[in-house]
Amino acid sequence: MIIEFLNRKVENFILLVIFMLSANLCLAQLAPEFVGDAVSIGGDCYRITEQQQNQSGAVWYQNPIDFNSDFEIVFDLNMGSNDVWGADGIVMVFKTDSSPDLGQSGDGLGYEGIDDSIGIEFDTFRNGAVGDPVGGDFMALISDGEVDHNLPTNLAGPILASAVSNNIEDGVFHEVKVVWEASSQTINVFFDCAERITYSQDFVNTIFNGTSQIYFGFVGSTGSATNLQQLCFKYISFVEEVFSLEDQSMCSGSSSINNIDASYDGATSYSWTPVEGVSDPSIADPIFSPTTTTTYTVEIVDQCGEIINTSFVLEVNPTAIINPVSGIQVCYDETDNGVYDFDLSAQTASILGTQLSSDYIVTYHSSFADADGGVEALPELYSNSSNLEEIYVRVESVTDSNCYSVTSDALFNLEVLDSPDLSFLNGNDYEICPNASVPVDIEIVPENFSTTEVSIFWYQDGSVIADENELILSVLEEGEYEAEVIFNDTGCTDFITATVAELNICKFPQGISPGVSIGLNDSFDLEGFDVTELKIYNRYGTLVYSKNNYTDEWEGQTNDGKELPVGTYFYSAKYEGGSRTKVSWVYVNR
Repeated sequence: MIIEFLNRKVENFILLVIFMLSANLCLAQLAPEFVGDAVSIGGDCYRITEQQQNQSGAVWYQNPIDFNSDFEIVFDLNMGSNDVWGADGIVMVFKTDSSPDLGQSGDGLGYEGIDDSIGIEFDTFRNGAVGDPVGGDFMALISDGEVDHNLPTNLAGPILASAVSNNIEDGVFHEVKVVWEASSQTINVFFDCAERITYSQDFVNTIFNGTSQIYFGFVGSTGSATNLQQLCFKYISFVEEVFSLEDQSMCSGSSSINNIDASYDGATSYSWTPVEGVSDPSIADPIFSPTTTTTYTVEIVDQCGEIINTSFVLEVNPTAIINPVSGIQVCYDETDNGVYDFDLSAQTASILGTQLSSDYIVTYHSSFADADGGVEALPELYSNSSNLEEIYVRVESVTDSNCYSVTSDALFNLEVLDSPDLSFLNGNDYEICPNASVPVDIEIVPENFSTTEVSIFWYQDGSVIADENELILSVLEEGEYEAEVIFNDTGCTDFITATVAELNICKFPQGISPGVSIGLNDSFDLEGFDVTELKIYNRYGTLVYSKNNYTDEWEGQTNDGKELPVGTYFYSAKYEGGSRTKVSWVYVNR
């Protein structure tokens, strides 16, 4: 019957230091490798054989031990409950290489044939031919893969395993402690708190061929007699103690943590120090609520009166302060197609204030739920398509993701501000006569502002026009004129441009003299007036000339090209793209 190792959270407190590449490893980092019938049964427990005939198994750990340093291994050993016909036993083996070996089974216990090794033998079946003693289940210190106690390879024992009973096949887990003292080169083996074997020898040079880096494991077997044979680690230390209680962290202002459990099988007492911030310093799993970072140590007294110490650091991280900030505002720009970029990271320094940016991570979110859950963080360069979007902020400790602050309400808004909406009263294109004395007025139409809300600046060909800050600009020269209008409270700006072109002529001619002075005043020049239709009549009202899209083609001739006599002629002209009509006269002189 398998007896479970109840209520042990071994991984939280069992100590193990393994000297590997100058690194220390805790028990949870043991690397077991199995041979034959051996298996893991969980919780750092291993079954070497089932209660079946001719079983043999081994578990080896690919973690080196330094025999030049002290170490201690404590485990619970269960040799089964089949007393009368139980067999054969288990050997704890130390050897020079990490190969997963399994020696001869049956009375060889899976150890026979493993050279350059020492073994702590736990034997439950007497084989008289190899010097097994009478009187009960026994233990011995053996070496070089030999199980014959009559040979010099038998180093200590055999002796009854238990100091109080000749039977260890009782279905009960018995505590075994193996202690190596490097300075005296002494190995001590305790069984249920009683020292049963003590033996001194320079194993490194006499057994291990000068090698101090040693590997350990367990081998075992059954024959025609059987037993369920298993073990569970309780404590392992190599070189220095490595505490298996994991360091913890919490936020200042948090009430407590309750996930520390130093339960140790067979413990008779617990004592935590310091006692400040500990709900009950006499139990394995108190609640901790310090106000500052504290190293807590628990002293555990086991059933043998031995003391085990283990510690952990509970780091108290300051709760982040989220400082208020103003919203981020951008000005409306029709070229952005309704999508605007906001640099959220520009808020980070103000949000942290005097807190170090190396201590905290600041993220931005669209909802409280996302901020509180630490999910769906917005990119720092965020493209937004909705005006007045609310932004929630999370400030999280870089060392503890559970230590964070969030804003229950939006910390700031993303807002698209209005820019001045501009147009010109008479469009964007104007004409002016040469040497004009009457100005052209360019007038801004204020669509969404009053003159008291804005500042106005006028530019001619890129240069500011001094003292021109009104809605109307009067101009006498051609050029490109630009108006800049700025909202006084937000700084949002817009520009609008008008072009003023100078005409070649500004009046319809009242006379032409074709051929009188060659090249001068030869034609009725209306270029610049955008004439779409011209009709010319004689004084009798007879149409003598007509043309669409006229510029300067008439030189006093009829439609068929005949020269008209000197005199006054009357015309009707549609100009400015046909939007205007002029009826007047023109004199032809020759």
